[in-house]
Amino acid sequence: YLNNTSQIPAVIAMDQAHREICRMAHFAIDNLQYSIDCFFEHDAKKGQMALQGEETVDYLTGAILGKLVELRSLDLSPKHLNKLYRYIQVVDDLERISDHAENIVEYEEQMRTGKASMHQEALDDLQMLANITMQSMNVSLIVFEKELMDRFDDAEAMEDLVDQTKEQIEASHIERMAKKACDPKGGILFTDFCIDMERCSDHAINLAEVVRDLTEQNA
Repeated sequence: YLNNTSQIPAVIAMDQAHREICRMAHFAIDNLQYSIDCFFEHDAKKGQMALQGEETVDYLTGAILGKLVELRSLDLSPKHLNKLYRYIQVVDDLERISDHAENIVEYEEQMRTGKASMHQEALDDLQMLANITMQSMNVSLIVFEKELMDRFDDAEAMEDLVDQTKEQIEASHIERMAKKACDPKGGILFTDFCIDMERCSDHAINLAEVVRDLTEQNA
């Protein structure tokens, strides 16, 4: 972990920071997948795993941000200083992804307890959006973790696909609501779920954009 940051070269410290942020990213994305599985499978165990993972992400957020702040005391070049600030933004993005996972577990509870219901077509649409969102998340993580600039276009295309899919299924949702095929509370959950997926994808593409921006800076 990021120990004794004042006694190690800046390059090594930044490399350690990158590894720890990647570890946190895997936790955050796993949390999102657990919450999605919980929602569609009504799997309480997966929901509990997502909530426990959220606690882990919260802990890592504080620990990593604390160490990143310490790194500012090192003799960093402008390039490394810029990378440091971008890493701080990435940690915030990852924490927010995990927060959205917690939201989805709460939606499942409302569905399971009968406080809201949803037409099967609506559930199918949400499943499709969730699958595309997870693909978007994983591609962006690959770009950030492996610093693979040649996969950036793939990450950007997946993020666009999430936005397009969200628009399409929301249009279908409006038609179902007009036909009263979904109850009002279920309709609200549908919209909230879509927003969560879109924002998770937005946070994920930020990781890939860090690689793009730092690559352009070094060109």
